Amino acid sequence: MTYYVLIKKPDYSQKDAYTALDKFNFILNAFPNSKYEIDIITKIQIIDNNLAINKLSTAKFYLEKKNINGALIYLKDIYENHSSSLSIDETLYLLVNIYKSIKEDEIAKNYAAILAYNFPKSKWYEKSYNIINELEIETDDESWFEKFNPIRLIKNDNEEENIEIQIIE
Repeated sequence: MTYYVLIKKPDYSQKDAYTALDKFNFILNAFPNSKYEIDIITKIQIIDNNLAINKLSTAKFYLEKKNINGALIYLKDIYENHSSSLSIDETLYLLVNIYKSIKEDEIAKNYAAILAYNFPKSKWYEKSYNIINELEIETDDESWFEKFNPIRLIKNDNEEENIEIQIIE
């Protein structure tokens, strides 16, 4: 439990996370059907997700540096070892993107099919669909504040309601 408490954010070293994962797996195997089993499984899932996020950020770093091989190592590791994590859909999208960029269309389509089957309503599925079908990706450069700026919304409402009131005498 001490190692679990020592786990840092995914941006930092995950040495304690690996140690905590080993300890929890040992406890789970040594004492099956204990009253703490659900708690241990939950903690293992949290640690697994934390490790996947850490590896995903490392893969993104390698992609920014144009090191596709380094990124593929981390992304495949996430796909194979952390498939139940919350970042698996983004991982599959990045795999589709990389394989499409290196002209491995069949492998890219396989990962896109997995993404489509498991996450049909995900934004990452839409992006991978656009990549596979070579469609233009529409970017929304407008920030959230510009979209929901109350002053602009009121101003637009007033312009739409530009109705002149005439007084009848």
